[in-house]
Amino acid sequence: MKIKNSSAFFSKRFNIFIVIVIISNLHFVKAQEEFDCEYTPVPLVELSSANFNELQLGPDDGRPYVINIHFWQVVRDDGTSDNLRTLQDFIDATALLNRTFGQFGVLFKYDGYDYIESTYWYDWDGDPLEDPTEMNGQNFYDELILPNNHYIPLSYNVYVVNIGGGSHGQQGPILPTRLSYWGLNEYVIIHETGHFLGLNHTFGTYEEPSNNPDLCEHQTRNINDPDFNALTHGDKLIGTYATPYKYDEYPDVLLDGNCNYVGTAVDCNGEFYINPEYKNFMSYTRYDCYQEFKGAQIAKMRFVIREVFLGPLNTHIDTIHRKELYKPYIGEYYVVGPQTNHPPQFQPGLDYEFVDVSQAGTYNVPTEYEDTSFWYGQTVGTINKEYPGPIYHPNGTAFKILQLDQNQPRMCYNNTNRTPSDGSVIHFLDGYPNGNYTITPQDSTQINNSELINTLNPGLYNIQKNYLDGSTEQVMILKENE
Repeated sequence: MKIKNSSAFFSKRFNIFIVIVIISNLHFVKAQEEFDCEYTPVPLVELSSANFNELQLGPDDGRPYVINIHFWQVVRDDGTSDNLRTLQDFIDATALLNRTFGQFGVLFKYDGYDYIESTYWYDWDGDPLEDPTEMNGQNFYDELILPNNHYIPLSYNVYVVNIGGGSHGQQGPILPTRLSYWGLNEYVIIHETGHFLGLNHTFGTYEEPSNNPDLCEHQTRNINDPDFNALTHGDKLIGTYATPYKYDEYPDVLLDGNCNYVGTAVDCNGEFYINPEYKNFMSYTRYDCYQEFKGAQIAKMRFVIREVFLGPLNTHIDTIHRKELYKPYIGEYYVVGPQTNHPPQFQPGLDYEFVDVSQAGTYNVPTEYEDTSFWYGQTVGTINKEYPGPIYHPNGTAFKILQLDQNQPRMCYNNTNRTPSDGSVIHFLDGYPNGNYTITPQDSTQINNSELINTLNPGLYNIQKNYLDGSTEQVMILKENE
């Protein structure tokens, strides 16, 4: 039997000693769907890049890493903004990062958001060329962020400005990225987070054929070729192809409707580009073409986290941040008394699996992450990483976050004060919610039967549970044959 759940039933500090410097200048042009990002890493990360050689990469244990993330929105002195972001915007941005980076074991724990009141910096468009002595990225941190403690120490801090955007970081107590409000839930935050994790642009610092040929990455991937320079030029990765600067700045760089390269551009040696990275998040490409990281980029990001960010904190990350991801980002658990209007909610963008713990002991609040001694039975519901939320922790279940652990459920919540008094089973006869359904009332014994789901025939159901305090709980279940 296979059971899927399609309903809405479904901190603390990331202590990193090294910070990336990212200096970016974004110009959003709707017609061209593009941005410019000037990236400059700090020496320590630059050193890590120089030491990184994918041909001589050390072992990767494959375990997931969890990074604490906190958002800051710059508003006017009076607290207003023409583009005020909400909690949902920040949760959606975190979910986007987890759906993207979680595929290769890099996850983000949402830590909250705050506002920074500064009309001066609110109107900054992010262009250091306009006023390099006053409104530049370094001064943004030196004058606004650091002296006013507008950061969570040693966490990934994302600053959202109003007009322009980009990102700028510095070596110090924070891991920063600065974005325009429009870039929060777009490909931009993925691109800038790639920089944060140590990636260069696919074209490196080489912008056009007329530029210094010493900066040009040659097309060849033959390490015995005298012209081979893939490990020292471009993005310094042999696993990504040499790529011209912007797809739309050369008449011979062409992409078809599926983002496949169909052009005839040549590198500074006169060799044809074979498969430039115009689907890559770290390139400059069409908006609709940002789709992927290559294996070499993934290996480097994990290398930077492991060797540069963590160092001696590997154990800390495993014991602290893995369990923090199992905690709700907002709300509180029901213990006893009237039902709270703020039930705990969990981050979307992850894969959840809920298991039955109805025969376990009484736990009015979830067990600690470390406690795995409780009884648990079959899977009673799943939530896919694409599900937008809200995601709740149903009474009588424990759960797994599959990106972290596919075997051991955690956080057993079996609150006898939440035992339903009665309920009903609604069967949607057409296989989707509409007016064609049957209702089967359930008394206290029936609705509390741990085998209730097993007794149902295949189909779509809404199981409603009623409680003595007047609250209700509804679970949508799609039951399929084995």
